[in-house]
Amino acid sequence: MEMNPNKIHFEQTNLQREQNLREDLKVWEFINSLNENDNRFKIVGINDEDKFKIEYSDRSTRTELSDILNRKITEFSGAKDAISFFKGRVITLCKKIWNKRSRNFNLRSENQMNLRIVKEFTHYLTNSSSEIQLEFCRPPEKQSINEKISFQTLKKYLNSDFWKIEKPPNGEWSVEDEQIRQNDRSRRILVAKARSVDFIIRSKNNRNLEFFGFAKFSKDKGSGQGLQTEEAKTFIFEAKKYVEVNDNKKIFFCLIDGKQGASAIQELKILVRRFKDRIYIGNSFEIIKKISEHEV
Repeated sequence: MEMNPNKIHFEQTNLQREQNLREDLKVWEFINSLNENDNRFKIVGINDEDKFKIEYSDRSTRTELSDILNRKITEFSGAKDAISFFKGRVITLCKKIWNKRSRNFNLRSENQMNLRIVKEFTHYLTNSSSEIQLEFCRPPEKQSINEKISFQTLKKYLNSDFWKIEKPPNGEWSVEDEQIRQNDRSRRILVAKARSVDFIIRSKNNRNLEFFGFAKFSKDKGSGQGLQTEEAKTFIFEAKKYVEVNDNKKIFFCLIDGKQGASAIQELKILVRRFKDRIYIGNSFEIIKKISEHEV
């Protein structure tokens, strides 16, 4: 059994990056096939806002384009349709050109962006090695990939005969004001991420035994994925308030994976010394071990 969560995150993130490249490459190749003088397709730049819009001038063009995209592009999980996926990739390319290569393309304002420039850039990308292409495809870190990996680790290594594991939508469940709340859609947007429950694990043999978890990935300092310990501390603070007034089988955990997470775990464990039987702090496998102790 693989007991290193950091290695699992490393391997799964790179697998996702390779999948992203396969999908993005289809879009880059499709852009290369477009007629740059076709005025039905338009890129609209909005100066000083780092925003771009992709427009189609008539419905027939949109339908035709949608049909082609649906045939040629593998949609990734969560995409509404091929058109949305395509527009998102073109907008990202426009931002990459504008923010770091505007001098190369003699761009002085965002509204100078056009299909010819994007095609020139995608031509370069499609003719580059995969090592270069991997630097320009969608980064997995922006797809909440690490939270998904932690969730899949729990599902893989917890005994399914004993446990039902769920990943509710953001804000559906929260811990606040000495209560565990299930929120309707209108209230979910008001729930602070720090109090939102990321994972719920329920015993199949004891209907009263439930675990409510907060998950965070902390790669390393300066990576853009550093741990904001205040989020974890807020969740722990609310969990402590709950267990102080509720003597039941509701247990909380704070799951932190990643290299920087190890030091944060030690810091956070100090906060729950008096509550270590009801609030667990650790990486994926430490949490799995604690929950497995309840298998009866």
